Amino acid sequence: MTTSLDDIRSRAEEFYQELEKEYYLEGAGLIDTVNAAAIYERYADLSSRSLLEFLQQQLVGLESHSPQGKNEDARKTKMLLETTVQTYLGNVVREETDQLLTTESNGVVQVDGEVLGFRASAVRLMNESDRKVRGRIADARDGFTADTLNPLHQTIFEATQSETSALGYPNYVEMAQQLNGIDLYGLHAITERFLSETEDMYVDTLGWYVKRELGISLNDLQKHDLSFLARGPNFDKHFPADQMVDTVLGFVKRMGIDPTAGGHINLDIESRPKKSPRAFCSTVRVPDEVYLVIMPSGGADDYEAFLHELGHALHFGHVSPTLDWEYKRLGDNSVTEGFAIGFDHLVQDRVWLKKVMKIDQPDDFIKHVNLIELMMLRRYSAKLSYELVLHDGRSLEGKEETYAGFLSHATKARYTPAQYLADVDSFFYCARYLRAWMVQSMLHQYLKENFDEDWFLNPRSGEFLKELWSQGQRHTAEELARNLAYPSLTMEFMKDSIEEELGQ
Repeated sequence: MTTSLDDIRSRAEEFYQELEKEYYLEGAGLIDTVNAAAIYERYADLSSRSLLEFLQQQLVGLESHSPQGKNEDARKTKMLLETTVQTYLGNVVREETDQLLTTESNGVVQVDGEVLGFRASAVRLMNESDRKVRGRIADARDGFTADTLNPLHQTIFEATQSETSALGYPNYVEMAQQLNGIDLYGLHAITERFLSETEDMYVDTLGWYVKRELGISLNDLQKHDLSFLARGPNFDKHFPADQMVDTVLGFVKRMGIDPTAGGHINLDIESRPKKSPRAFCSTVRVPDEVYLVIMPSGGADDYEAFLHELGHALHFGHVSPTLDWEYKRLGDNSVTEGFAIGFDHLVQDRVWLKKVMKIDQPDDFIKHVNLIELMMLRRYSAKLSYELVLHDGRSLEGKEETYAGFLSHATKARYTPAQYLADVDSFFYCARYLRAWMVQSMLHQYLKENFDEDWFLNPRSGEFLKELWSQGQRHTAEELARNLAYPSLTMEFMKDSIEEELGQ
């Protein structure tokens, strides 16, 4: 086994490059099957118990010399330990994961005699105005998930939980908290308070909105209705597909930012039948080889997805090449998600809509996006609540209904149990998103106060962002907030902004 930390870093960097490239090619619809298992096999030394034990010993020794956590070597070693555990668990289920991704990519559903690709059907769902047809698409997707995907999800889940216990952790929740340093239960207390404080505002606004847009009462609302409402087809005229790239990259250039980061960022915006409908940024080599991938579907959500992934890409594409590898690749992903959400939230910015999108009267759209923002914040708050139960070390029995109950109560739309394992990301990534929302709200506040309300057209703010991006993920979300002169992460900025825009 490799026992030098420098050798481990070098091997890990090569591993991530190969794995990221494989997942990029599959997610972009450029290959039909994933062969990540072969990559894991070539780098088996990075997912061994002996390496975990070595890193744990190294960390104990380093932290003993720096109890306040100020030792950079200890910080980097903890990042290595976290990613090694993730790699170890990924290796345990590598073949099942390959099978799941390949099955999902090649899967089809039938709706009214029409055969739809499973992934493409998600885009069709959010664009389908006929509520009955939309319901049949949702049913077909649920059926494929329950019958075909969930057995694979369950195998992966149970194997992961079993191996978590074998590693000596009480359960998956405690493992995640120890490795990533996030107080999940503390975060849960914040989100529970947010759910309570926004309940009346959400119910009143959503009830009025679904009556106006769908002609139904809140009691009849289904999850697929939320997908269609979020899509906002009535606003498509303001967000033309043929102008998206030029418009978005145009204001970025006015900030003095090269959208390709000197050729490091590759834009993949072509439509392909097997391309994932979920936009993503693939960081093959940071900062030298970054892919921004989206599946164009038209309208404001298309712009938002582009902006989000552009935020990721600009972050990683501008990372200092001299930065330690752990800070380039690893660290608190709440930070990069905060930068990404900071960009996609420009579609909620009245000044951006007027000056960049040339929308003279954006009030109706702003009300729409703030309602959807509130729905998403409540949805992710409920996901955190559910995942704390899902990963409590007990059996899966009854947790399908727990999922449907938590999500339905938070969003006021009827969720079915089918997605109870598919609607889950590894290692509590929902917590990263929630923290990232907090980061972006503070970042926007800072940018407006220091670079004016049109900071997105200001070269000084461009220089400021490039400096932040150059640090990769050296800092945690809490540290970034403190660097911006905010004492702690909070949802208050978001709640206040939404209340103001929804007229409460």
